[in-house]
Amino acid sequence: MEPRATSVYIEHRAESEYPSSRYGYAPSRKYPEYPWDDVPGEKEAAFEAGRDGGYTNHIYDMVRSCLYGYGLDRGHFGAKEWNPLGEVINPGDTVVLKPNWVEDKNENKKGGIDCLVTHGSVIRAMIDYVRIALGNTGRIIVGDSPMPDCVLEKLMKAAHYDRIWESCKERGIRLEIMDFREDIVTGFANEVKETTGEQEVIVDLGAHSFFAETEHNVGRYRNGIVDAGKMNGYYHAGGHHRYGINRTVLKADVVINLPKPKTHRKAGYTAALKNYIGICSRKVSIPHSVMGNQKEGGDHYYGPKAVFETEQRIRDMQNRQQTLGHHRRGFLLKAARIPFWLFRRATHKVFFGTGNWYKNDTIWRAILDLNRIMIYADKDGVMHDAPRRRFFSLGDMVVAGHRNGPLAPSPIKTGCLICSEDPAAFDLGVIRLMGLRYQYLPVLNKLPNIRKYPILKGSMRDIMVYSNDESLNGKRAEKMPAAPYGSFIPAEGWEVISMRGKGHENPVYNHNRKHDAFL
Repeated sequence: MEPRATSVYIEHRAESEYPSSRYGYAPSRKYPEYPWDDVPGEKEAAFEAGRDGGYTNHIYDMVRSCLYGYGLDRGHFGAKEWNPLGEVINPGDTVVLKPNWVEDKNENKKGGIDCLVTHGSVIRAMIDYVRIALGNTGRIIVGDSPMPDCVLEKLMKAAHYDRIWESCKERGIRLEIMDFREDIVTGFANEVKETTGEQEVIVDLGAHSFFAETEHNVGRYRNGIVDAGKMNGYYHAGGHHRYGINRTVLKADVVINLPKPKTHRKAGYTAALKNYIGICSRKVSIPHSVMGNQKEGGDHYYGPKAVFETEQRIRDMQNRQQTLGHHRRGFLLKAARIPFWLFRRATHKVFFGTGNWYKNDTIWRAILDLNRIMIYADKDGVMHDAPRRRFFSLGDMVVAGHRNGPLAPSPIKTGCLICSEDPAAFDLGVIRLMGLRYQYLPVLNKLPNIRKYPILKGSMRDIMVYSNDESLNGKRAEKMPAAPYGSFIPAEGWEVISMRGKGHENPVYNHNRKHDAFL
């Protein structure tokens, strides 16, 4: 059986490293299918590399092997006609590449950016294969909707994405780089900068939303630094469950999903399914938790109400004032939260509260709703019974993130790339690589229950793993060896999902827990 359909392919190379950005992440050798002339010459590459003997791009070669290993256009491999993404992309298509651009800096100051966002070398290689599939036709769009306070210009420089854009321009590849957000905040006071709303398409799942089961919680939905009034007064209210989706994404014929798998404070983990949170223009349409503790039917915190709920009420007032443009009042209200924040840091775990634990019963609903929209919504936001676009996912786990992801991850090297056309298969492969328990992750374990607008193809038991690593190759995903390249440490509050318990370390990196952002 060849890898396709409900399967994942894992390319593992223990020696793999991210290349220098000096050459815009060009390949280090000329492949038969590669039509450009920017492969570094021997003298130039040796000068740039210094003592290590030459410029080597492990990642480009791994992407290539991943696409072949998955079974794409195998008949032409090794020839100039090889066009792996031609099985997904047609000439003339609009193709959106969706990396993970969550933030412009890691809140874990010792963590670095490689474990935070999709590495530029992966994005560059996939852009090239998209252009080969399109020829000189169609559109290539690279975009995401990062955190509201992410400064995208800083991220472009910090992650060396600007070198990719320069390389594409020099080679005549037309790209459109897009920020999908329409609610951006800036500064300590979280001043809100909203656009005209021309990008937003409203998709209302109504009774088919996972939030239809919890409509008694309307009024209590929360999401960090966005206005809870809009969330509970329009996006999720009165039998409606609306999401503000970026218009460009819905117009796409193909979406190439390029996640950076990490552990996650609210969802347990993030991979292909969670990465589609970034198709939203309006973060205010995505509930992340329900106010209150578990006894009250909430999942927002599990500490003293006098501290956690009071701080959240002040935060609500702050967010509202900033949305109204009253930035001085918002600044003062944020300052008023400082004593509560200090108390939490002194008496509880660093990332305690705001839905950061394994009994968060909210964010998975938004994740699965958004995946169904991604598959079945047309360009006008109307849901259909048949898929409206084609998909492919390739995940960057050469260096992944664990501990307190997604905003303060510590790096963990697995030396892997993983790919699939099926996001559910992709995610099951990822959590097996991480060494996490599927049973405690509702993003995955709720998939078989979906009847209308299903995401999962077939059964979780049918998902197969193929790999250049013989210890993984040909195994059912549920039975493949767990954490073969090092066990991921879950985010605080999620210890229950680890298959190997607390304290099992990957020896490649040291870890730092002493960091927290005051949002």
